[in-house]
Amino acid sequence: MKLKRWAMALTMCTAVGVTGCGLMQQEKYEQLPNLIETSAGERSLAESEEGGAETLAPVETGAAGGTGVSGETLAPGDGLFYTKDNPAPSLSESGADGVSATGASATGTAGGNASADGTTQAVEKNITASVVDGTSTANDGVSTGDATDGATTAGDASTANDGTTSETSQEPLGLELECMKEVTVYSYMTVGDLITDCNVTVERNLDAILDTNEIGEHTIVIPYNYQGKLYRKSFTYEIVDNEAPILFTYSRNIQLKNGWAFDPAAYVSYGDNADPSPTVGYSGHLDTSTNGTYAVVAYVEDASGNRSTWNMNINVVNTIQKSSGSSYTDTRTRIPFSSLRDTYTDEGLEYGIDVSKWQGNIDFEAVKNAGCDFVIMRIGHHGTDLTMDTYYEQNMKNAKAAGLKVGVYLYTTDNTEEGAREHARWIVEQLDGASLDFPIVFDWENWEDFQQYGISLHELNEVFNAFHDELAKYGYSAMLYSSKNYLEKVWTNVHKHPVWLANYVSQTEYAGDYVMWQFSSCGRIDGIAGDVDLDLLYTDRITWE
Repeated sequence: MKLKRWAMALTMCTAVGVTGCGLMQQEKYEQLPNLIETSAGERSLAESEEGGAETLAPVETGAAGGTGVSGETLAPGDGLFYTKDNPAPSLSESGADGVSATGASATGTAGGNASADGTTQAVEKNITASVVDGTSTANDGVSTGDATDGATTAGDASTANDGTTSETSQEPLGLELECMKEVTVYSYMTVGDLITDCNVTVERNLDAILDTNEIGEHTIVIPYNYQGKLYRKSFTYEIVDNEAPILFTYSRNIQLKNGWAFDPAAYVSYGDNADPSPTVGYSGHLDTSTNGTYAVVAYVEDASGNRSTWNMNINVVNTIQKSSGSSYTDTRTRIPFSSLRDTYTDEGLEYGIDVSKWQGNIDFEAVKNAGCDFVIMRIGHHGTDLTMDTYYEQNMKNAKAAGLKVGVYLYTTDNTEEGAREHARWIVEQLDGASLDFPIVFDWENWEDFQQYGISLHELNEVFNAFHDELAKYGYSAMLYSSKNYLEKVWTNVHKHPVWLANYVSQTEYAGDYVMWQFSSCGRIDGIAGDVDLDLLYTDRITWE
């Protein structure tokens, strides 16, 4: 058990780090949702109060773009996605797809018109669209005026050689086609998710991924078929950030020496989903030249104006009184490994442990004989440098010799995608072609100092994704390790990689997907002197080969 305190604080809310049991675990008090209780007896809000698919990319030019085939990225100018800075052109000046029809003759451009409410409507000329086995293909329908294109346009009617006719009339009566007005930044959404009401056949891939990375106003054009005729309707929606920063740790009561400046950023750890550098400040009266106790409201605010607050009492004094500290008595119950099979009886369960140098020399034959099925071992850790775990090679050799299933994890503080890729390659080099029974585990949990990395929580998720993608190049995959609160508040895991849940309770209430559960850091098993983490593997949830 290691307790970390900030010396400036008289009483300070901090996360508790358990370091002697393989993986670091910062959620000893997770049975108190949203609260962390410190050794000083205080409680504080630990969180804010409050592949392979098509991607729609913002238009940057007016050139005609892609066809919308599943698996492709719709390039700038695809005529289906516009930004405030790159508005959709007027259909009176462009072809039916909203993009100027290069080389079109006067009779070779499908007509269009705008409704009184400003909603652009147009009928596509000779568009072919279909969905087969989830793949959408479409002809952009931009007429070039070529006599061989099989269609001629005159007035409001477009007649193709196959006998079909589409008319550029007003929006059809009875149409129900609406889209969301607001979308959360960085949310994982498809075109189908964006559409809220529809009684027509949409002529595009509904599984196409919507680009939600840019806050602001955007326009999307939805082609649809209504009673055998093809139309397009444009929608404007706003990508917004309504999520307040998360407060990981903070202090409520501090001493401040008379004459010293007060900086609330020194007493809080925080992160924001979109803003890598939120502003920290406070409101209320504080005179640091006059002794006394002052009540202020401190806050962390992101670039979108979302704010998380907490109350602080600041005691201005001539001399800082050092805390006498408090003694700690470990009263945690030790769990014998032999009891696991009687306690957890779900069909398909396997029982295991995870280890690192903290367990010292391990007798894996004894571990195997105690009924253990698998072991996840630390291959390395990254702080300032990337270092192999002292016992890794010995643990891997002996665990395999004992017939145990094996996996590895990396404890890391990577804060860049390139750094994560570099460390993934390092792991592959250390493995030297060795086979594993589990994906390689990514363990990131340095929340107490998160703002020092200068990244948003979205960017942290991208670090993990980069780690996985790099491993995939070498035939490996990745698994995300984290505790319940951070899986709920920080990790989005949009690509549904396997999750190793850490939650130190007898029965977890975590509602997300997970394939493995670390439920205690206080296990006891033959072959290991001292505590070890205990894990359950749900074999019916395994998605890797």
